[in-house]
Amino acid sequence: GGAVQNGVWNPNPMEGKVDPKVIQAFEKNKYTTVIVELKNQADVEKIANQAREEAKKVKATRYQEKLRVRSTVVSGLQTNAEQTQDHIKNFIRQKKAEGKLKDDQSYYIVNAVSFTSTKEVLQEIAAFPEVNHIYLNERHALPKPKTAGVQKLTSELPWNLEKIQAKKAWENGLDGSGVVVATLDTGVDVNHPSLKKQYRGHNADGTFTHTFNWLDLVGDSPTPIDLLGHGTHVTGTMVGYDPETGTRTGVAPGARWIAVNAFSENGALDTDLLKAGEWLLAPLDEKGTPHPEMAPDIINNSWGGDSTLNDWFRSVVKAWAAADITPVFAAGNDSTGTPVGPGSITNPANYPEAIAVGSTDSANGISWFSLRGPSPYGGSEIKPDLVAPGEEILSTLPNNEYGLSSGTSMAAPHVSGAIAILKQMQPNMPIEKLKETLYAGLIPLSDSKYPSSPNDAYGRGILDLTGMVKSVSN
Repeated sequence: GGAVQNGVWNPNPMEGKVDPKVIQAFEKNKYTTVIVELKNQADVEKIANQAREEAKKVKATRYQEKLRVRSTVVSGLQTNAEQTQDHIKNFIRQKKAEGKLKDDQSYYIVNAVSFTSTKEVLQEIAAFPEVNHIYLNERHALPKPKTAGVQKLTSELPWNLEKIQAKKAWENGLDGSGVVVATLDTGVDVNHPSLKKQYRGHNADGTFTHTFNWLDLVGDSPTPIDLLGHGTHVTGTMVGYDPETGTRTGVAPGARWIAVNAFSENGALDTDLLKAGEWLLAPLDEKGTPHPEMAPDIINNSWGGDSTLNDWFRSVVKAWAAADITPVFAAGNDSTGTPVGPGSITNPANYPEAIAVGSTDSANGISWFSLRGPSPYGGSEIKPDLVAPGEEILSTLPNNEYGLSSGTSMAAPHVSGAIAILKQMQPNMPIEKLKETLYAGLIPLSDSKYPSSPNDAYGRGILDLTGMVKSVSN
């Protein structure tokens, strides 16, 4: 099987463009599902900067400017995809009619298409000059945290919220009000007393509106549910607060949450993660029309892949950042696939555009399981970016329970909650400035193995809300 490429017969068009995992998959199966990424990716930063300039010219308010940037990023991405996917879509239609291809989908957040096909079809597509790279549609596993259900709650503040000085922020009215956080995870139990009122779809009269606020790519549930508990725990660390009992688990109890469930117990398909990423950039209404004005301000990603240099999700993270949506990622935990060691932080956390969060214990020591830098992108990149408490974290669990859990999955939402407070103070701070402000307030950490700061274990240091709030006013 070869193909004519640029007028020349190439005996192996799959080489170079096709991930070796795809070729291995075809050795076992006649049909394989792939993601075909095109060369022509929209320059989202440029699009966003132009929109900002335009907004300034017409003296738009900061809020109008934010909306203009978001919708321009979305329409720029859509236009780029429409202009460059014609040829490949016609080919897909033809092969579908011949019964050699099925389950095709197209994306705009990354200029790509996905489908299930035979090897012959893929060889033909690999030869298209507009194709950049072909990835296997893999599953990303969720870290399995050891969670213990806890019955008795005291009115004491959990150690992790004490540690990051959350009370000081709340006493100054800083609780994330007016800011929307999103959980890309296993879903959320919407009826939990510590989470119900913080759901953006919870109306004043007690009814729910789920459009724009919930997407279930796994079980298609019309209302937010969580069969695994991971997403509920993470969300509770961002916003959890029960006014009836006074129970506090969340850093920013004034923020609102929305959620996408992309993970079953077998993990999440890459195609679902791309769909989730696209929906979070511009949630869809009932007709399927994207609404960039309904996007969240922060997306918490307590999931990851392996420790390689792999850009498969990078266009998504870049698009979020260009639209002024802050991408927060767990640095990743020790596992057979990703043992702790130099350069072990997983992708997408290791992308320069992502904020990667490592985990510390109650004595401010790095958690044994917290993966380490440096970044595979080199240069002046610091990974993890920062650390936050991640051991024995008390938070919400489905069915009105609370439980302790450990992992970098538990550390990341502390940072997402802190950013909600930052955004409450400075709603339109551009993302680079936001990162600077967040990092300026950290307490640097080091130990005998990592004697200087910043370093590959603690990054620039540990989250401290008092320091962060001070750094805003400076």
